[in-house]
Amino acid sequence: MYFTRQRIPWLSKTICCVAALSWGLAAGQAAADRVLIVLSSEAVPYTQAEESCTRRLESFGISRSRTTLEAMQKSGIQALLQGDTVAVIALGTPAAVYLHEHLAPELPLLFAMVSQPEQVGLTQGRPCTGISTDVPQSDQFDLIHRALPEPHRVGVLYHSKDQHADDRIHDLRAALPGDCRLLTVSVDEYDSMAEAIIALLKLQPTIIWTEPDASIYNAASIRALLLAGLRQQTPVFGFSSAFVKAGALIGVNIKASAQGEQVAELTRQVLQQPEAETQPRIVAPHYQIAVNLIVAEKLNVRINEDMLKSASIVYRD
Repeated sequence: MYFTRQRIPWLSKTICCVAALSWGLAAGQAAADRVLIVLSSEAVPYTQAEESCTRRLESFGISRSRTTLEAMQKSGIQALLQGDTVAVIALGTPAAVYLHEHLAPELPLLFAMVSQPEQVGLTQGRPCTGISTDVPQSDQFDLIHRALPEPHRVGVLYHSKDQHADDRIHDLRAALPGDCRLLTVSVDEYDSMAEAIIALLKLQPTIIWTEPDASIYNAASIRALLLAGLRQQTPVFGFSSAFVKAGALIGVNIKASAQGEQVAELTRQVLQQPEAETQPRIVAPHYQIAVNLIVAEKLNVRINEDMLKSASIVYRD
C-alpha cells in the first residue's frame, strides 16, 4: 500500500506530461499544415464548396485561410501566403486558371468546381490536381441505358464550327454502348436554336442528351427544347437537377459540397505523397442521379426500378 500511495501521484504527473507533450506535438503538426483556399467569387456554390472543404480539412488536422480571386489580384499572391502554407486550393475556373499561371511551382495547386479543365489549360504546364464537374460521358450514357433498357438513338446538338468538334463527336460515339446510335445536328447550320431543335427531332431520337455548354444551352434554349420534346414525346437527358426539375426525364447533378469534400480528400493525399504529384491529374466528380416521374408519366415512359432505387433526387406528382 505504501508503494501504491507514494507512486500514484508521480505516475499521474508523468502521464499528464506525456499527454500534454503529445497534444503539443499534434497541435504543432496541425499548425504546420495550412492550406489557402481561393474562391473565384463569393457566389453561393463556391462558398458551399469552401464550407464542406474546410470541415473535412479540419477533420484531418489541417487548418486553412481563405480569400477571393479579386482580393488576391489586388494584393498579390505572396501577401496572402503564410509561412506555414503547404498547398493552395482554387474553387472555380477563374481562380484555378489564375493560380495555374501565377502560383510558384513549389506549392501544390489543387482545384474543384472546374468544368473541362483540359480546355482551360490546367493539364498543361505546371502540375496540378483537381476535381472536374464533368460527369464522364460513358457514365451518363450508361444511365440512359439503365433507365430505358432498349436500343437507343441519342440526339445531340453541337457546334460544327468548333475546332474540336470532330474530336467531340468521336468521343461521344466511343462512349455510347454498342447498341446505341448517335444522331447529331449542328446549331451553326440553322438561323435559330428552335430550328436546330426541330431538325434534331425530325431524326426521331429516342432521347436527347445535353451537356453544360453555355454557347448552346441557356434558359431560353432549354425551355424550347423541353417544350418541343414534350410535344414530340421525346425525353431529354439533363445536366443538372434544375434541368430535370424543369422537365428533363433523367439527368445528373453535381453538389458543390461534394466537390469541397473531394478536393479536401485529394489535398490530404497530395500532402502525404507529394512526390507522386508530378503530373496533372483530373479526378471524376461524385454525382447524383435525378429522375422526373411527372415527365415520365406525361411521356408514357416507365423508368427502370433499379434506376429509381439508385436515384438521389426524384420529382413526383
